[in-house]
Amino acid sequence: MSEAGATDDDGPAKARNGTGLKVTYLGVGEAFDATEPNTCLLVESPEVTLLLDCGLAAVARVWEGLPDIEALDAVYLSHTHADHLFGLPSLLVRYAEEGRQKPLTVLGRPGLADHVKRLADLAYPGILSKLTYQLRFGVLDPGGADRPEGTTTLNADESEAVIGDLWLRVAPTQHSIPAMALRIDWSSSASSRASLCYSGDGMWTEGSAALYDGCDLLVHECYLDESELSGHASVEAAIELYHKVRPKRMALVHLRRTLRPRRQELLRGFEDEGLGIDIPAAGEVIHLR
Repeated sequence: MSEAGATDDDGPAKARNGTGLKVTYLGVGEAFDATEPNTCLLVESPEVTLLLDCGLAAVARVWEGLPDIEALDAVYLSHTHADHLFGLPSLLVRYAEEGRQKPLTVLGRPGLADHVKRLADLAYPGILSKLTYQLRFGVLDPGGADRPEGTTTLNADESEAVIGDLWLRVAPTQHSIPAMALRIDWSSSASSRASLCYSGDGMWTEGSAALYDGCDLLVHECYLDESELSGHASVEAAIELYHKVRPKRMALVHLRRTLRPRRQELLRGFEDEGLGIDIPAAGEVIHLR
């Protein structure tokens, strides 16, 4: 298995990762990109398979990358914009049509359960009463809480949770609606551990920067070339954050459709400056351990 930051071309993600964290970029695009699936990550540990966001243009990549309908344990939703959420009703219905039995947990901010239920009923009226599996909702509130030592299930109304072998923590970002960044820590022993941070959407805050500090891989949105819009990070802001929190590796996703054509130019600039920053393509796989 490769070290943090190394890529893998072994095709669609498997149902479980043997050790450490396996991160598959199912999508890396923004809301209105004509060619790129919405930003969506599949995270696999030895015990847990977790999906980070589920936009309408990304859900087909979920089915392709994770064909086992029982494999997915939980979905984390960073916020409720369409490109991060609107694929979820289709995911729920397909699992029901194919006879899924294992419960599925949806994680996010307080109030998320009502939002998802309304959306599912608009998309497929009455579908939630016809699911073949239990749909659970877990709350992660960035208001703050102590780590739930020894806990193996989600703890509602806290900023932290332990699910299987994953420790999840959140912090708010600066976006047009409430949004949360996520940190995932995995460990099997004192010498075997890995950490992944995911910004969702939003300009970084002091709180999210503290969450990201020293992680193995920081996946951050970079919608802007320059900071001409509030609520999103720019290339300049991403570089500033990289120097501030010093991740082992940083990956920029959610590039604006007018910025993505400059991918090679940006990568050359990062390399010339000695920055460990990448701009991944959909389908790339990273192993962290």
